[in-house]
Amino acid sequence: IIKQGVAGILTVSEDSIHVALSTLVHHFKQWLEPSAVLGMAALLEGKVPAANETAIILSGGNADIETISDIMAQCPPLNIT
Repeated sequence: IIKQGVAGILTVSEDSIHVALSTLVHHFKQWLEPSAVLGMAALLEGKVPAANETAIILSGGNADIETISDIMAQCPPLNIT
């Protein structure tokens, strides 16, 4: 089934996942699990072209406060002003 509806599969680094998570939690106050930010991580790595109308689906908040706190302590958010 997936072969019919998917154009490709991308991989992202753990570091990019942490940067994306920290940035989204800090700037947008979105409580997300690490797997929920894979689209943002791909965008940060340049694997997805950014355009004026780029949308990223953020879904999944199954993460405990210790996990998110550890990631944010190790990886500061990007400055996106």
